[in-house]
Amino acid sequence: MDIKTYSKLIKDTINNYNEDIFFNDDLIEDLLLNHHPDKKILSIKSLVRKIKKPYKTLCLYVKNDYNQLISVSVNKCIEYKYDKYDPIKQKKIQISDGFRTIINCGTKTEYYFDYTSKNEENERVGVCNSCQKRGKVCVDHYPIPFKKILNDFISKENIIYDNVKVQYIKNSGFNLVDKTLQNQFLYYHDLNASYRTLCRQCNSSFGSYSY
Repeated sequence: MDIKTYSKLIKDTINNYNEDIFFNDDLIEDLLLNHHPDKKILSIKSLVRKIKKPYKTLCLYVKNDYNQLISVSVNKCIEYKYDKYDPIKQKKIQISDGFRTIINCGTKTEYYFDYTSKNEENERVGVCNSCQKRGKVCVDHYPIPFKKILNDFISKENIIYDNVKVQYIKNSGFNLVDKTLQNQFLYYHDLNASYRTLCRQCNSSFGSYSY
């Protein structure tokens, strides 16, 4: 089976399971136990899909024999299984995540609270600007994607991207180590960013607008 077909099979299988419901699946568990490149998964009691803070994205977690929840990446596992895993690429993603973390302190979060409200179940919901359905939404950069704002900032400040240092903080994700850089990017980002709300399905379908 080629990587594209296998990847679709894995993701379709995971999407069969609802959020916050624990489950077991031999196909997914075999992949995680044998092919995770940067986390040694020794045991799997169950699996669950949960929103990962601070990114507010739906992620897969392993519950181990000690009842600990560990976030895992099937994308990394698939790449590793097919000899496509690139540690340098992963470092770039971590740096990008560091820049994404800091923007949660600015206008993006303000926009989220301005355009959502709590429903009867005490969940924050809003209207998707694409399909117009009301439900759980995320804040999408539009019309200028986040990647372009970040790349323009890196170019403007003559920053060597690969030299940016990040650290992982529990419940916060990857963070920029340099506080001055944090403040500089947050200021630049908030001057240039505008947003819309999208449901998860529409957000996934738009991607980064071919940028």
